[in-house]
Amino acid sequence: MAKHQTRSDNEKDQKDNLRIRAFLRHRLMNRDRNTWRIVAAALTAVVITGSSIAYASTGSDNAQEQASIPGDAAHHTYKPQDDTDPTPPNDEAEDEEEKEDDKDDEKSKSDDEKSKDSSEGDDSAEKKPEPSPEPEVNEPDWQLPSSARISSQFGQRWGTMHNGADFAANMGSDVSAIGDGTVTFTGWNGGFGQLVIIDHGNGVTSYYGHNSQLNVSEGQSVSKGETIAAVGSTGDSTGPHIHLEIRINGEPTDPLAWLRERDVDV
Repeated sequence: MAKHQTRSDNEKDQKDNLRIRAFLRHRLMNRDRNTWRIVAAALTAVVITGSSIAYASTGSDNAQEQASIPGDAAHHTYKPQDDTDPTPPNDEAEDEEEKEDDKDDEKSKSDDEKSKDSSEGDDSAEKKPEPSPEPEVNEPDWQLPSSARISSQFGQRWGTMHNGADFAANMGSDVSAIGDGTVTFTGWNGGFGQLVIIDHGNGVTSYYGHNSQLNVSEGQSVSKGETIAAVGSTGDSTGPHIHLEIRINGEPTDPLAWLRERDVDV
C-alpha cells in the first residue's frame, strides 16, 4: 500500500514539473516577442530621424550654393523646356541627331531614285519596240505613156520597119509623158498626124503620134506622168492608139526594151 502511494506521488510531481516547464516556456516566448517589437520600433524611429536630418542638411547646402552665385545669376536657374526631359540640352546629342536625320534623308532620296529608276526600267520594258520603217522603194524615173494594151511592137511590120510601139487606148484618153523633159515640138507631122516630141536630155527623145488633141506647147517643161495630149487616130492610122518612139541621138530604138532596162514594168 505504501509503494502504491509513493508511485502516485511521483507521477503527480512529474505532471506538476511539466506544467511548470510549459508555463515558463510560454513566458519566455512572450518576452521574446515583446523584445523584437521594441527593437523594430526603435529602428524605425532611427531611420525616420536620419531621413529628416539628411533632408535638412540638403536644403541648407542648396541655400548656401544659391547664395554663392554672383549677381542676378542667383535668380535665374535653368528651367527645362520639356517637362518630360529635365536634362539640359546636349550639343553633341543634337549633332548626332542631325547626322542621323541627314542619313535618313540621304537614304530616302536614294530609295526614291531607285524607285524612279525601277519605274523607268519597268516603263521601258513595257514599251513595245517601234516597227522599223519600211524600206523606201525608189520609183523608176520612167513610165509607160498609158496602161492600155500593147497592140504592136518595134520591128518589121507588113514589109516595112515599125520604129515604135502602139498602145490600143480609147479615143480621147490621156497620153502621159514617159519622163521629165522639155517639149521641143507640137503639131502636125505627116504620117504621125498630131505629134508631140519631148527632149529628156543626154540625147534621149520621145515621140507621141496620132493624137486628137495637144495639151502642151514648145519650150514647156513637163514631168513624168503629166498629161501632154489626148488619144486620137490622126495621120497614117487605122484606129485610135498611141504611137510611142524613143530615139537615142536621133536613132530609133525598141522603146519597150529600153524602158524595161530602166525598171519599168512592161
